[in-house]
Amino acid sequence: MEDKREILDPADQEAMHDMFEALVDFIGGRDVHMNVIMHALCRTLAYGGMQLNRYDKVTKRQFVSMVVESTSAHYDSLARALEQSGERDD
Repeated sequence: MEDKREILDPADQEAMHDMFEALVDFIGGRDVHMNVIMHALCRTLAYGGMQLNRYDKVTKRQFVSMVVESTSAHYDSLARALEQSGERDD
């Protein structure tokens, strides 16, 4: 896999942020079982992995490993931010 990718331009960064906010609002605004949410998230990730495979020839094992590591890092970062803010979800 080559790391010669360009950084997203501001418009694409804003679109990605808007998509993130829409997903957070959707997940937080639904009274559905966690399995439904996990199914939607995992299906989306798997689809993204299949699309990446078209360009980078990433193996399934590599992709799953990247997803796990990245998700763990984001989870830790968000947990630290929440802890530092002192806010709690009631």
